[in-house]
Amino acid sequence: MKKERWCAEETAFLEVARAEVPGGISPRFPDAYGDRRLLRFFRHHKSADKALASIRKYVAWRRENEIDAIRQVVETREPREWPYGDILLERVRVLPCSPSLFDVKGNALCVERYGVYPADSLRDLAPDRYLRWQLHCLEWKSMQLENISLSKEREKWRGVRGWGEIARLCTVFDLAGLTWSHALLPCGFGMVKRLVPLVQKYYPWLQDTTHLINASPWFRNFWGYVKPLLPTHTQTKVHIHAAPVSLETFVQKDHLPRALGGDAVCDDLDDPNRDDEDEALLSPASDTTAVLSPKGQVLLEHLDAGGKIVVYEHGRRGRSLRYLTCGDGMVSLSARRFFGRLPQRRRRLGSSEDIFVAQGSSTTTSSSEGRRTSRRRRTVVFDDDDDDDNDDDKTLAPPPPSSRREAEIRDKAARLPSNFAVVGTDDRTVTLELESPDDALAFASLLS
Repeated sequence: MKKERWCAEETAFLEVARAEVPGGISPRFPDAYGDRRLLRFFRHHKSADKALASIRKYVAWRRENEIDAIRQVVETREPREWPYGDILLERVRVLPCSPSLFDVKGNALCVERYGVYPADSLRDLAPDRYLRWQLHCLEWKSMQLENISLSKEREKWRGVRGWGEIARLCTVFDLAGLTWSHALLPCGFGMVKRLVPLVQKYYPWLQDTTHLINASPWFRNFWGYVKPLLPTHTQTKVHIHAAPVSLETFVQKDHLPRALGGDAVCDDLDDPNRDDEDEALLSPASDTTAVLSPKGQVLLEHLDAGGKIVVYEHGRRGRSLRYLTCGDGMVSLSARRFFGRLPQRRRRLGSSEDIFVAQGSSTTTSSSEGRRTSRRRRTVVFDDDDDDDNDDDKTLAPPPPSSRREAEIRDKAARLPSNFAVVGTDDRTVTLELESPDDALAFASLLS
């Protein structure tokens, strides 16, 4: 005797719902119009009438916005080839839906990391472009979940009624590096308010659980704005973690990407500067010689003589202009003077002997590349040759961290472009944006 794939109530619903979608029982895109997509509406609304009404709106929305064309694109092209994909994936790290990584409940893993770069580098991402990108991601997720569901059904015993499978998502948002400046971007909180209702209305029952890791105290306030946008039953499925280690309760370590502290290899989530060359930089090296360009030499002499330069400090309040001085063995930041009347507020970071400094190591800037430095002593070599063929000579392999604090500073700098420098003491961390990698390398050289 043949056993039905779905329970009696769902089978009866499908007989009616199939007439509402293009293709009926054999649609062109099963993940968009097939039985599982229809049942997602039914399980979400728990009412046949409400589900049918939502399906009609869903079909009309897809037709008006040409979503089937998007579905065709994600099937034939890689994410980087999607519209604006090359721009977005240079600045964010996204795993839309993994076909091989799952949580303990069997949900497919989806990971998004938006704090890889400072907020200012994401300011030019237009909301409409980002929304279009997210629609491609949602179609990709639907397609992958359909394939995962079929694979699970092949492995499942079909001796009982209701053996059908509908796979869902476990989404992890890595909040490391996110600030209020990110939330206030055009693609920040305003985009969340547009995207969440769209997902609930046209892509119901895709998401099972959501995990927010590396959540900072300010995020609690941000979550207070976002939480009311979600249904009550959805709010109970959102878990906030201060550190990734607590995520291992929900996702086994062998299924957790290494970017989140696990063992699974996932290149899509690795920091843009983390490649084989950078792994070599993290290993101990006997040659700790840095090479400065003529521009870097001028800046170094200027700072060494007590002069000041213009930098930008990235903090909780966003990107702020500062004046940096390194005179008398002290590193100080001065606030901008308004109208030439108010006195400058000087903030001393500490003496050069007590400071850790690390240079950003991403390769996204157009200037010659600098690499991480540390407070360890090293020799500074001035390069008077303007030939840029030997840019690799500027690569500095840092010695192994001398303390946990130095390792933290170095790890933070590894996420930033090479014209950034992270300065830290035992209890304070400051992120500075300089004009070029040469300036950042010269500044780090002065404090070494």
